[in-house]
Amino acid sequence: MLRPTVTSDTRFPVQYVVRPKSDEFHDYRGYAGRVAGGVLKPGDEVLVLPSGMTSTISGIDMFQTELAEAFPPMSVTVRLDDDVDVSRGDMICRPQNAPQPSQDIDAMVCWMATAPLRPWQKLAIKHTTRSARALIKDVQYRLDVNSLHRDLDTKELGLNEIGRVQLRTTLPLLCDPYEKNRTTGSFILIDEATGVTWRHRRQRRPRAIRLALTRATCSRLTATPLADPFIPDAPEGQVRWKPSGRARR
Repeated sequence: MLRPTVTSDTRFPVQYVVRPKSDEFHDYRGYAGRVAGGVLKPGDEVLVLPSGMTSTISGIDMFQTELAEAFPPMSVTVRLDDDVDVSRGDMICRPQNAPQPSQDIDAMVCWMATAPLRPWQKLAIKHTTRSARALIKDVQYRLDVNSLHRDLDTKELGLNEIGRVQLRTTLPLLCDPYEKNRTTGSFILIDEATGVTWRHRRQRRPRAIRLALTRATCSRLTATPLADPFIPDAPEGQVRWKPSGRARR
C-alpha cells in the first residue's frame, strides 16, 4: 500500500485492547484501531492520552504481518515497549503535538432531527472511540445558508438547520479543529431517550448529528460522585461528573 502525503498530526484512537492469552501469545498486548492522522513507526516515542503516560512503539501488526509504518486510513494493532494503562477511548499521539483534552467545546452543528435542538438538552456523544454524555449549554446563532447571515435571536435549531452551539461533556474529548483533522474534528450526538435511527451513506446509525469542531478550550474537571453529572449552578469552567469506574485491562 502506497503511503499518501500526510500533513496532519499523529492520531491513533484506541478501539480495542488485544490480549489473546494463549500459549502462543501469552504475553501479547496490542492496541487496535484506525490511524486518524500522521504516520506511526516502530521506535517512535508516543504519548497516551488522557493518562499522559509515554512509551515507545515496539511494533505494528496487521493480521499476521509486521509493518514498517502505518498511516491513514489503515487499521492496525500497535504494540508498546512499556505496560502502560491503555483502554478503549484513549488516544496514542506524539508528545510534541498532542491534542488538548477539552470539555467545553464550541461546534458548528447541522441538526438533522425533527425535534428541535434547545439549550440544556442532554445527549450522548461519541467522538472517535470515546463515549460520554453532553449538555447543550447554549445555541449562539443560526446560520442562514442563503445569505450566510447569523441570526443571533434564535435559541433553537430545527430540522436541517445549521448553527453554532456550546457543549459541555462529562469526559474530556481529545479533539482537533475540523479543518485540521476531519476524524478527530467531528463527532456524533445521540438521543438516548428515543433511540430513533436514520440512514446516511448506507449506514444505520442512532439519531445523530455530525459536528465540525471550530474551537475547543480546556476546563477544570472536578470528580464528585453525583447521580446527575450536570449541575447548572456549578462554578464556571467546572464539570461535576460521576466516576466511570473503568477497570484496568
